[in-house]
Amino acid sequence: MTAGKRILFFAPFGGFKVHHQFDAVVASALRLRGCEPFVVLCDGIYAHCDVLVQSGPKAAQDCAGCAGKGKTFFGSFDLPTLQLRAFIEPNDFPSAERWADQVPPADYAEARHEDLEIGRWATSSVFSYFRISVDGLTRPDVRKVHRQFLINSLVTYRALSRIVEKVKPGHFCVFNARMAPYRVAFEFAKKAGIPVVTHERGGVDDSFSVYDDENCLSSRPMFRCADLWKPVPLTREECSHTADYLASRETGKGINYPSFYSYNTELTRVRRSLRIPESARILLVVTSSEFEQAYSEHYQSNASQMEVLDRLIELFKGREEYLVIRHHPYIAGMHRSPPDYSFLSRAYRQAETAPPNVRIVMPSERMSSYALFWNVDACVAFFSTAGIEAAARGIATASFPKAHYHQVMTRTISDTTLEALDQLVSELFQRTHTWKADDLRPIYRFLHAFIAKLPRRFKSFGIDKHFLPQIRFKDSSDLLPGMDLELDRICDHIQRGAPLVPVPTQEELGRDASEESQFLHDQWEESRRKRSEVRRQGERFTHWRLTPPVAVLRMRFTDLPPSAGTRLRPRHTEVVERLCAPTRSADDRETLRAVLAALEGVRAPYVLVTYDSILHDESFLSSASDELLDDSALKLRGLFFGGWIAPVGGLIDRQIFTQQAPAEKYEEALAILPAIRQPHALLPFCLFRSEALKLSLEKALSDSGGKAAARILFAALHQPDFRKTLLPMLLITDARGSEVH
Repeated sequence: MTAGKRILFFAPFGGFKVHHQFDAVVASALRLRGCEPFVVLCDGIYAHCDVLVQSGPKAAQDCAGCAGKGKTFFGSFDLPTLQLRAFIEPNDFPSAERWADQVPPADYAEARHEDLEIGRWATSSVFSYFRISVDGLTRPDVRKVHRQFLINSLVTYRALSRIVEKVKPGHFCVFNARMAPYRVAFEFAKKAGIPVVTHERGGVDDSFSVYDDENCLSSRPMFRCADLWKPVPLTREECSHTADYLASRETGKGINYPSFYSYNTELTRVRRSLRIPESARILLVVTSSEFEQAYSEHYQSNASQMEVLDRLIELFKGREEYLVIRHHPYIAGMHRSPPDYSFLSRAYRQAETAPPNVRIVMPSERMSSYALFWNVDACVAFFSTAGIEAAARGIATASFPKAHYHQVMTRTISDTTLEALDQLVSELFQRTHTWKADDLRPIYRFLHAFIAKLPRRFKSFGIDKHFLPQIRFKDSSDLLPGMDLELDRICDHIQRGAPLVPVPTQEELGRDASEESQFLHDQWEESRRKRSEVRRQGERFTHWRLTPPVAVLRMRFTDLPPSAGTRLRPRHTEVVERLCAPTRSADDRETLRAVLAALEGVRAPYVLVTYDSILHDESFLSSASDELLDDSALKLRGLFFGGWIAPVGGLIDRQIFTQQAPAEKYEEALAILPAIRQPHALLPFCLFRSEALKLSLEKALSDSGGKAAARILFAALHQPDFRKTLLPMLLITDARGSEVH
């Protein structure tokens, strides 16, 4: 049965070596055990694919490089390889294109070819390619690529049918089974009745998750693993391991991926930074990036996060507690990933109408969720692992039913009516108040299964610096049975159907729970002590910390229709507003002189200049003024922030003065935001010390070198005594393309 079993390893993206080292090593080990492995590669058949997301004009070069890497890498293992191109017939692409032409663009996500659900298999890659959710599929640029992914997927399926006919494999091995074309290979294997193993990076450093007939987004493998180990009490060592994992996540380590945070938030400053009273009860809601949820149909049956947030915001208009919404940092883009502009646009619309007891923490704000955990009284985390991390710190938490950890949540959210959410919020507050040490038991057991039973760490290979393969064995004898026990587990599963996840023994099932109980009691006591100390120190900090007044100078041009009202929603309590009303017909100098005149008599140490077409994040004033207050040596003249840009009534579509669009030269900035031809359009990006603003305006007005005032002001704001944060903390409605008003 096992001798000579043929295994097909599907590995077209040669540049994904950190993942395909799994295929190479497992294939080599299976060959030593009498199997026949075959590796399917790609030599550049796809016009668009996940590898080329950031390539732009270098797409052909990057495609060739990826193909070369795959050929070289698997060649170094001397494994037999098959090229997809060799199994594509001349009519495959033309006929696939004719089929795609008959599919209405609105139906791409559900497109079918006979009984093949091509649209469902291909669309996940479209979401990650553009970092969009469902509403982004209507964009013309997205539809163009979406169509090509449909064509690629159908051609891949046909090529695979010929490969399988030639090789006749008894097992497939596929990376992640989410991305097209890997999803196509996964679905082909299932349709053909061929067992398939899928693999992805694991949830802890240097690990891999390996699944049987499931794609990487399925929650079922985690549920099955957790159910297996739920009856087993943890030893003190296992409890400590779990607690260490929680602590490492708080410092951005141990998650097998770069941290979403590069900063720490001092626990005792959280409520002060949020401008929320120390005595107020807080519900924290933690969102997830929607394009990640859109990847899989596993999550698409849930209510939208934003719909639930709309109802919670409405609910808190009639409640005395505070609602803090912490949007996931990934939504703003990071690690070369673009922002989810659609989500950001909806988040800003919510922020404009939120009541005073709702504080929205935008993705770019430097406010750690881990610091929030110690300052809030209940939590909702729709999907994010922040949910189980909050619960492990003694906070009653609710999630959507499809969350990977929903089994150990206080509540799951199935009814999203206002009445049901009102009851849920009250219950969560009450459950935190009555939380006991024993409530930690299912959470710790679940977490230990997640970090110690589900992920696999191999002796023969691993992950270095998150994205680099690490081949650790010296020669093939290191891959023989008994040399790498986790490698043996995978090979035994493929050859003989042995379990992929360790199964508890009778001895483990019969353990005494006293060590676990004592550890959890100590953890519960320490959490209570820490929470109490954070609250006490926070009250002391708030008591002696100054709240410096800020003058908000609102420019409103007299020859334009009046605005419906202010768009600045300061939680910073010491705000004095002043109106500056030049005429639109005024030239740049006259406008700057009007700003200078409005500054006369201003006694506040800090000044913000704004317009009705600009919405500053709630933290803009408080975070900037706090940072300037900490600058006791007065070295800083102001803080310079970035911004998002949106056409009137449209979605955010650009950013400026940020990590991804630094615009360090005036010409670069002008190309992104033509409005800065007018010097006053630069002012809302800064919180100024009052005297610094006067000096900057006077310098721009001097124009001694014959340069435009806008260029002089731009240069002044980019000097070292203005701290350039690169954080987008305001939304600019670019009303006329070249003007801000």
